[in-house]
Amino acid sequence: MKKIAAVLLLLALGLVGCSQEKSYDGLRSSEYRSAYDFYDANVQAMMESMKLDAQQADAAFGRLLDAGIREEISNIIQMSDGLGQSYYRIWWGEDYSTSAEVYIEDGTVTKISVGEDILYDESGSETTEEDPVPAQTDDETQERENESEESGSAQPQSDSGTGDGGGIVLQSVTSPIKRGGTASIEICGTPGVEYSIVVRYSSSVSKASDLVPKIADANGIVVWEWRVGSRTKPGTYTITVTGGGDTLEAAFTVTDQ
Repeated sequence: MKKIAAVLLLLALGLVGCSQEKSYDGLRSSEYRSAYDFYDANVQAMMESMKLDAQQADAAFGRLLDAGIREEISNIIQMSDGLGQSYYRIWWGEDYSTSAEVYIEDGTVTKISVGEDILYDESGSETTEEDPVPAQTDDETQERENESEESGSAQPQSDSGTGDGGGIVLQSVTSPIKRGGTASIEICGTPGVEYSIVVRYSSSVSKASDLVPKIADANGIVVWEWRVGSRTKPGTYTITVTGGGDTLEAAFTVTDQ
């Protein structure tokens, strides 16, 4: 009798296991898995780093495909933009050469962008335009100008440059950086090529006087140093370096202490 009970128990467990597996295979994941060998790795990475469940990660995988991201994810870091909105920066490829900002709300991808290029927007718009700026008083205008002049830059947390073809490689950067302090970034590019730097914070571009174009030395090295404004809001911002047909984008964090 005991043997019969044990057999029935094993059969019941087997049926439960089959039922669970069938439910999971019912997702679009079965289609993606057969077409993309990096499906499991990417879904697992999103479930762990972005706290998505299997079905949400599967849907996110499809959104990334639609946005043109068709490689294995290298890294995922949760960050916040200049407006304090949380997003995930996703890198893909073996050399960490490319990344995108992925916004998630209630487990659903709402926007995917690379710099100013919108790859996906839940609202259906392909590009974003700023709302008309309301009229400002003289005091408000002066305050915005002061913030632009004082906004320094901060420090990248992860972008590296392109790999082959004389790309840009991030050597070092000061991050996190306390507001009011002096930050620096060093890149390695192509000797003799001129490189430009842009530091973005909130919705504006830093006007720090030291952020000027520079020519790489004989070893391809370029270094920028600048003071982070004492009134710069704590948060995570972006540094973009361009030159020689290549672009490097890095995130940096400003703190208040």
